[in-house]
Amino acid sequence: MAVSRSFTTVAALVAAGLAGCGRAPPCPPARSRSAVALPPAPATRPAERPVELTAAERALVEAVNSLRAEHGRQPLAVRADLTSLARRHNRDMMRRGRLNHLGAGGTTLAQRASAAGIDYRLIGENIQRNRGYDDPPAQAVASWAASGEHRKTMLRAEYEELGVAAAAVRSGTARAEVHYFTAVFCVRKTDEAEASTPAWPPPPPGR
Repeated sequence: MAVSRSFTTVAALVAAGLAGCGRAPPCPPARSRSAVALPPAPATRPAERPVELTAAERALVEAVNSLRAEHGRQPLAVRADLTSLARRHNRDMMRRGRLNHLGAGGTTLAQRASAAGIDYRLIGENIQRNRGYDDPPAQAVASWAASGEHRKTMLRAEYEELGVAAAAVRSGTARAEVHYFTAVFCVRKTDEAEASTPAWPPPPPGR
């Protein structure tokens, strides 16, 4: 059965926990959003563990890193904690049947990352959903690449790590599969970076 295919791209910016996106209209078959957040309070980085990805998630990683390689960027390393963060948000969007950078209870990307103990210097998020395509992960990345904010997020040179989520749910009278994707891009804080960053707010005089 033929399924119409179209794109709508929306970018959102999150800085210091403040969201800059308004209420969005109902989503068409394919849609993307992008968010960027600035640092939370320092947290302890969890121990690394092997990352088990689904075939669709591996395809998403390969497509993102392939695009980065084409533009002279280093590949992103997949991390378990970022992937868990992406999967939780992806499941929440699927449950609600809509794309949104705000998660359960209205949580922002910055809040979700901080709650997961991710000590980041810069973190960003791309989300997308599509249906009716032979290669949904490739379509998700192609959609991001065609949008200025999403492309900027994927190709940002500072990013070093990546977390991904890809899953599908059947929807509508035709029960067609709708594919949801979330990619979280991150660069961690380092001891050197933290040492060079002044405390805020500054200590009172005389201390």
